[in-house]
Amino acid sequence: MWRMWYRTIIVFWATHVVHHSAENYNLTVSFRLSWIQHLKLAFILPVAFCGFHPVIFFIVNQISVLFQFWQHTEYIGRLPRIFELIFVTPSNHRVHHGSDEKYIDKNFGAIFIFWDKIFKTYVPEQEKPTYGITTKVPPTLDPLYLNFHEYKDIIADVKTARTWREKLFYIFGSPTKIARRKKPKQRQDLMPGRYSSSLSSFFPFPGSLPFSSVSFFSKFSLISFIRDDTGPSISSCGSGVCNVSGSGFEIG
Repeated sequence: MWRMWYRTIIVFWATHVVHHSAENYNLTVSFRLSWIQHLKLAFILPVAFCGFHPVIFFIVNQISVLFQFWQHTEYIGRLPRIFELIFVTPSNHRVHHGSDEKYIDKNFGAIFIFWDKIFKTYVPEQEKPTYGITTKVPPTLDPLYLNFHEYKDIIADVKTARTWREKLFYIFGSPTKIARRKKPKQRQDLMPGRYSSSLSSFFPFPGSLPFSSVSFFSKFSLISFIRDDTGPSISSCGSGVCNVSGSGFEIG
């Protein structure tokens, strides 16, 4: 349920938008996380207060993190029907990252997709999604902008709101409904030409440094574990960039 709230209440969405603003879809997107993403712990603390042991919490959380890693790829197509019906597969999760009208606010699940079927938010992948968010961010590597531009917009909207009801709407309303209400406009708060468009659209980490060390090493260990002679391997590292041969991406 908290995953759904995190995407349908804008003040929470602002902590997750970094992940969804990536316009390329590959394994590095799983590392593209907000500096303030851990505010979601507020939704999980009641589980601890109910008496669940911290070790159980940690193990379950890491299983969830690792399972979501492999979902961020276009190399894996649709899997056998039984898997697509039960689990969140790459095909199911690609829908979640789509900014197309039919894909917005769909497939919220992390491990099991049947939750979306229960809550009527499931949509199968039909055509290739348009990745990113509906209001495209400027091509930039500025981590401050990527992490906080949504909060800047929220503050601006609240200031221009005429009533308290409207102010609360711009804080707790649905990002989709807010976007439809506001007149579409191009973001002007970044100088054009200052950053490389091709680099910024591919660069996986600007919004995630410093990212969770536990998350990073868990996923990196998974890559090392599943790698074989025919799979991707890290061939060289230098100047902060690691070339991963056989995978089609770089880690920088």
